[in-house]
Amino acid sequence: IEEGARAEAVAGARRLAAIAELKRRRVADDDERARWACDWWDCAAAEVAAAMNISSRKASGQMRIAVALRDHLPAVAALFGRGELSARVVGAITWRTQFITEAPVWALIDAEIAKRAGKWGPLAEDKLTSAVDGLVLEFDAAAVMVSRAVARSRDFVVGDLEDEAGTTSVWGRLNSA
Repeated sequence: IEEGARAEAVAGARRLAAIAELKRRRVADDDERARWACDWWDCAAAEVAAAMNISSRKASGQMRIAVALRDHLPAVAALFGRGELSARVVGAITWRTQFITEAPVWALIDAEIAKRAGKWGPLAEDKLTSAVDGLVLEFDAAAVMVSRAVARSRDFVVGDLEDEAGTTSVWGRLNSA
């Protein structure tokens, strides 16, 4: 069982490395089309989605994880590549660190996460989130505060006075869960 879990993690790490390479080759952030409704990111996500038989939105999430590992968390990526971390733990790490913006902070938090993450596999989701958030708070308190501010700004609205007869508008921001 342990061998299978390790092999699965190693394969997941290789897949994410390939996704990061596809993103590097396909997505030019300085291209004028980077702000279009359908940009190069969307095109690359469509390729990933087709290759993995998943939705474009899930493929975009895989791209985000892959880029975070390649660009900001190389020590975590190395652990994942050796099968020492699960995809669940890596996903939580990349999601909870996404608001960090400073390169020196990335280097520090990557090293510290790499030291501790090997013990996070058995943690429940809330404990895992708390463990990552604790490190983010230690190294970049503003990154955690942004996350909390985004969570507090959730809102969902159904209907508007200007809706045409027979239609109802819907918009909002909800927690992903």
